[in-house]
This record gives sequence, structure tokens and C-alpha cells, in this order.
Amino acid sequence: MSDDSQWLQQCLGHRIDQPLATDTDEDCTACSTDLVDLTFETDTQQEERDHTQSDVVAETGFSLYVRASDSQSSHTGITVQGPSEASSFLDAVSRDWVAPLETMQTDRDDFLEQDDQDEDFDSPDMFEYENPGLHMEYTDTDVDLERSLDMHELLEIDHFSSDPLLSYRSDKFEDRRTITDADVQNGMDMQGIRWKRGLNARKDYRQYRVGTYENYFNSHGPYRGPVSRRSYTRPDRSFLRFVQNEIEFKCSLVHFQLRNLLCALNKNAVYHTDTSVVKLYNPQKHTCETIMDLTDKSVTYPFKISSLAMTDDYCCVGGFFGEYALKRLNNDGDADVHVGLVTTDMTGITNHICPQVKRSGGHQLTISSNDSCLRKMDVETLKLTQERFLDHPLNCSATSEDKRIQVVVGDHCSAMLLDAENGDVLKTIDGHTDYSFACAWSSDGYTFATGSQDLTTRLYDARGSMDNPLAIYRASIGAIRSLKFSECGRFLAVAEPADFVHLHDTRDLKQSQCIDFFGEISGIDFSGDSFFIGNADRVIGGIAEFEMCRESLGLDDMMF
Repeated sequence: MSDDSQWLQQCLGHRIDQPLATDTDEDCTACSTDLVDLTFETDTQQEERDHTQSDVVAETGFSLYVRASDSQSSHTGITVQGPSEASSFLDAVSRDWVAPLETMQTDRDDFLEQDDQDEDFDSPDMFEYENPGLHMEYTDTDVDLERSLDMHELLEIDHFSSDPLLSYRSDKFEDRRTITDADVQNGMDMQGIRWKRGLNARKDYRQYRVGTYENYFNSHGPYRGPVSRRSYTRPDRSFLRFVQNEIEFKCSLVHFQLRNLLCALNKNAVYHTDTSVVKLYNPQKHTCETIMDLTDKSVTYPFKISSLAMTDDYCCVGGFFGEYALKRLNNDGDADVHVGLVTTDMTGITNHICPQVKRSGGHQLTISSNDSCLRKMDVETLKLTQERFLDHPLNCSATSEDKRIQVVVGDHCSAMLLDAENGDVLKTIDGHTDYSFACAWSSDGYTFATGSQDLTTRLYDARGSMDNPLAIYRASIGAIRSLKFSECGRFLAVAEPADFVHLHDTRDLKQSQCIDFFGEISGIDFSGDSFFIGNADRVIGGIAEFEMCRESLGLDDMMF
């Protein structure tokens, strides 16, 4: 019998020529392997397993089946196979080997092919699979290919290595509601993660995360975007300083490409979404209250909030099936939640809502829909006043300060400048090499930006040539999902799908700050000198607050 087989008999407690033994909760006395986490099987035994579908590696005839587990039960997780992922069987279970992220991503077809799978469709376009270890969502039109596992789940998977950088344990996270600047100054992690002492654990984990993150491309991927002299900035500036991170109140997102689910009206009023609920977070009082509960309000299916827009007068959200919901604030005469449809097209996701004041007066909403239509709705009457169909789905819009021009981006490599009054196309802007999901217009009236899945943000001056952007900013790991200008118009915040938010000085063009953390980003927003980031991770997520450093602002900026 080979050494490998002897190790298996000793460690896993069964003969490899017999059916798999029932997993136990005991650890191996020889190597401290958690028997709930590791299961070995031969070629024949693999055919008996119905948890997942995978190929058997002929060279070694084994696969290592690692199951995500929690305090209640263990469930389907990862299959690590032969020499394609490890040079030998012992390498696959060694103390230094961690499964690459690619093996952690589960294919939708694997779930659909399971004989015992109980299919549960919230709608014809949504298939959901959930167990205590993993949670993933799928749509027929936009498969969630970009989102990695929640950060705490990724850390949990790292526990399967016998010497991980960080193991997921209840005592590995600070038991705190709020982490303050004073806590960070005293050595605490901004998100309350207790990194292992004596190691460059966070640095090493960051390198691992960057090296394994896979961005989602629609066009000719994996293209990493153009590189030019305008792409280089110094990311070592400190325009923003950390204030606090409220990890008790959770944010959520329902679509991996739509990340505009946080709005800050002022430093005491930050609105965000939590599943089908809009909540108001007060950073000063550390409280959170429900503003709109849409759990049972949808006119079609359970309301999945895909976009959020706020003003001092109203709160409006868009849904996955063309719904909208609007509630007037500070109006005792109308406290109802008004729910309706802007389209009956089943692909008509409300991708973005842009609130604005019309030049003629009165409030209106510009709604970018996945059915290729740009709509305008009067807030007072809740009637559509304009519909402009284009030749591709629309993902985001922004209006100039004088309310004359709109920039619109969508499922196309080109952005467009439209007449804000009649919707006519004024200019097509080329340059990006993939679809775009973010755009923003500065309060200076002429500077605007577009962000794409090609990992770049392009900064333009509307008075100049669109063929020569002012700057091209490069992302760290993923697509540009949200863009926001500071109220003074000088700084541009750029949100990636996860882990990184960049702050660029649009006057200097060469200086920037990178905010580095862990977790999926649900939204970003400025309010005065304050800046907020929504983190959708279910354990280490929350709402992080920063404030502008006075020394980084000029007199004009402070007076704005």
C-alpha cells in the first residue's frame, strides 16, 4: 500500500476501496486535519457522490473534495483536482497550499444538474441557490460572473489550509458595533479583522486577493485597458482620513454590475439598501431606521432594489423588473409609498435613477433602463414625460450643472452626450473598449467622467475635444462600477466592484488616494466634506465614513 493510502486510512478513517465513511466532527490526531472539511475519494467513489459534477484526473485518480462548513452543517463547496491544481496528492493537502479562487467559483450548471436540487425561482429570470456556507444568485441575462465570494466566506475557505493567513473564527473579528479612528490609531484593523501576529498577513492576503480576482468583461476580455502617460498617478496622497466604520448596519446589492445603492444627503443622513428595504443611517447617533419597506410592495415579484436616488424631498428606488417606488419626505400630507412600472419588458431592469431639477422648474427623474430606453418622469405627477429608445441597454446617466447636457453610458463601448431637453444625441464619445456602468458630472459645469469594464475611468472637458481625455485612470482589480464628484467638483471618487475606492485630484491630474479594504462595494457618495462607502459583505461589511483633510483643500474648495 502506498504512503498516500496509509495516510488516508490513518487520517480519514476509511479504506479507499470501500464507500466513503460518514464524516465525523473529530480532528485527525496525526495531522490535525478537520475531518468535516476534507474528504478523499477514488475514481469509483466519485461517481457515487451527487454533490457536484467534476472530471477525474487520470494521472493520479483522485480528487480532494473540500466542503464549506459552518456551526450548523456542512454543504457543497470546492473540488480540487489532481496535478492541474497541485503537483501531487500530498501537495493538495499540504500545510502551504491554498485552493486558488478559480476553484472556489461554482458553475450554475452544476447546481441545475443535481438530482436532488429543489429549484426555487423567485421569477422567470432569477434562480437562487442558498445554503449556510455559500450564497450565490443567477440571472438568465446577466450571470453574476464577477463577484467573488463574500470576504468572510473567502477567509473561511482559507481555513482549509492548515496554516492560513487568517482563519474564519468567531474570535477573529472584533466584537464591536463601531470602529473609530482612535481604534485604528491604536492598531485595530479598520474592519475589525484580527490578522495573525508575526506575519505580513494583510499584505500577503491582499496580494492573493489581487492575484486571483477575475474581472467580468463583455468585449474581447480579458483586456486590461489602455496604458499611456495620462494613466499614471501617485496613489500616496491623503485627501480623506478615516472617521469610523459602522459594521452593525449592513448594505446589500442584487446585481453585480449595479453599485449605486448608497446616497448621503448630509453627514447625519446616509440612505442605503438592505435587501428590499431602504434604511436611514445616522453616523452621529449610530442609529439606523427603516424609510421604505418594499418586501410586499412590488407589482410583479418581490422587490429587488437595483438603484437608489435621494433628494431632500423624496426617496426613489428602481427594481429588477422595471418597477419604481417613491416616497415623499417631510410631507405629512402624503406619506404613502407610490409603486409602479416604467416598463413591462421582463429585461427592463431599472439600472440607474438620476434626480434633477428641470430648467423650467420642478423635479424629474431620468431613468436608465435595461430595455434600451432613457425615460423622464415628473416627480409631482409620477407620469412619464419622455421616452428615448437607443440601440443598447442604458446603465447610467448624469446631467451638467446648467441642465443642458446629459452624458449616458450603457452596454456599448461608446458614451453619448445628449440634449437634456429633447434627448437628441449631440456627440458619441469613443475610447473605452468595454461596456460602461458609471458616469458623473462635476459641479464646475464642464468636467465629466465615464467608467468602464475595461478597468479605466476617462476624464473629459466638455469644452474640448472628446478624442483627447484629460486623464485616463486605471483600476486595481476590477471594472469601474460607480463614480462620484465631490461637491466642490475637484475630487473624483472611483469605486471598483470590491476592495478599492480611488480619489483623484481632477485639477492636478497626477495625485490620487487609494482606500484599501475588503468586501463588495454597494455604493459611494459625498456629502459636504464627508465621504461614505457601503460594503455589502455580510460579516465585515457596513458603512465606512471618511472626511476631507483640510490641508488638502484650497480656500475656494472650503468655501464651496
